[in-house]
This record gives sequence, C-alpha cells and structure tokens, in this order.
Amino acid sequence: MDPNDRRLNEIAREKSYGRIVSSYEYIPEGESQPEKIWVITLLDNEYTYTTILLPEEY
Repeated sequence: MDPNDRRLNEIAREKSYGRIVSSYEYIPEGESQPEKIWVITLLDNEYTYTTILLPEEY
C-alpha cells in the first residue's frame, strides 16, 4: 500500500467513515506466480460495504 492509502485507511478507521483499501497476494491453484487481490471497504454512518476485486477487475 502506498503512504497515501495508508493515511486514508487510518483516517477512515478513526472516524468510522470513508474507505479502507487493502491488498493481498496469493498463488492461484496450478500457477507459480502470485496474483494480487484488492479488498475495499466503504464505511458509512448506516452501512458497511466490502468489495473484493480480482486482477482483471482492478
């Protein structure tokens, strides 16, 4: 994660409002190279939404 995303994650966590972005590497079954997925959580006053994006969707 770049420093700007980390800062925005901290602000969202402190205020319980905004977006939190994280990424994870994994090795797909039958592959040898890792791929990255992104998890984006939007925090709202009433709802929380989480989306998982695959490499071809990001």
